[in-house]
Amino acid sequence: MVSWIDRDLRYIGVNRHLAETFNLPLDSFSGQDIGFLSTSAVFKGFLKDFFADEAAQEALKEIDTKVYGETRSYLIAARKYDRGNATFTVGIDITEQHRALSALRQAETKYRNIFENAVEGIFQISLDGHYLSANPALARIYGYETPEIMIASLSGFEQQLYVNPRQRAKAIDQLHQEGQIGWL
Repeated sequence: MVSWIDRDLRYIGVNRHLAETFNLPLDSFSGQDIGFLSTSAVFKGFLKDFFADEAAQEALKEIDTKVYGETRSYLIAARKYDRGNATFTVGIDITEQHRALSALRQAETKYRNIFENAVEGIFQISLDGHYLSANPALARIYGYETPEIMIASLSGFEQQLYVNPRQRAKAIDQLHQEGQIGWL
């Protein structure tokens, strides 16, 4: 969405996408106060502060606004023109990105909790035999207070933890041949 706004915080004009988003004709924006839609006081405050800062020529801000009763998130980029008496603004809808990031954070939390609270020992190890991560259960199984202490203490993984060190080498060879990673 694109808009042109003067120093008095009135629309000079908008693009068709912005007008269609609010189901209004293009010419209904010209001369209107930018708050006439009552969708976001934050947008008005952002532009008021932007115009008040004489040195600023560009600004970015994430803003939540209501569109047909639904909260949408936008990244607003503003740039002054006409010797600082007007601004050209572009709004990019980032609502779906926010939702995806929120879902990712929830999934990370869920799987981190599974990893940390499992009663079984779970670990990741590099091909050269160094622990990348381990959960608390594995540390307890091997008699360590924390996974960090266990990881720092172990070297020569194959000799220290495998009854038959060649078993790991055989499993790694099988993974290379089959092209799949599985549980060891």
